Amino acid sequence: MSELPFTYDDARHEYRVDGRTVPHITGMLLAAGLVDTRWFTDEASTRGTHIHKLTADYDLGALELGDCVSRYRGYLLGYAQAVTALKPEFLEVEMPAIHPTYNYGGRPDRVAKVFKKLSIWEIKSGLHAPAHGVQTALQAILRAPDYDLPAELWARFCVYLGPTGRYRVEQHEQQSDFATARRLIRDHAHDHHDPLA
Repeated sequence: MSELPFTYDDARHEYRVDGRTVPHITGMLLAAGLVDTRWFTDEASTRGTHIHKLTADYDLGALELGDCVSRYRGYLLGYAQAVTALKPEFLEVEMPAIHPTYNYGGRPDRVAKVFKKLSIWEIKSGLHAPAHGVQTALQAILRAPDYDLPAELWARFCVYLGPTGRYRVEQHEQQSDFATARRLIRDHAHDHHDPLA
C-alpha cells in the first residue's frame, strides 16, 4: 500500500498526517461551492448516516435483509436490488484513505470491480447533483495509486436510493469531472503548501 500513515476522526470528519489536518473531498467540494448546502439538514444527515451503516453492514455480511427492521429498510431493499443487478465485487467498504502525493483524504463508499473493471461505487439517499461526478473523480484519483490503474480508467457509479425500494444507477463518464477534480486538488495543495507531482 502506498498510503501515508494518517489518523481519521469519524465524528469530526478529520484526516491528519503527522499531526496536521489535511484537506478532504467533502471539504474541497464545499469550498469550491459545488455542493448545495440547503440539503444539509439534520434529517438528511441522520438518514444518510443510517443508510450508509445499513448498506455497509449488508455488504460485509453482518446484516440479512430479513433481519432489518429499520425505518430506512426501503432504502436497503433498493440497494440490495442494485447489488443483485450489477454484481459488484467489493474490494473496500467505507475505508478512509490519504493520497500519498496530493495529501488529501477521503472515504469512498466502495471500491469494487463492476463488470470486472475497477470502480468507485457511491451511495446516495438524496437527489442527483452535478458535484457527484466530481466527487467520484476525486475518489478515483485518491485510490488509483494503490491499484496501479490511472484514475481516468476507473468506472464510476452512483447508486441513488429511495424510501420505497426503488433505485437508480448512474455511471459518471464525463472526463471533465477529472479536470475539475484536479483543479480542486491543485487549489487545496497550494493552500496547504503541499507540492503536486
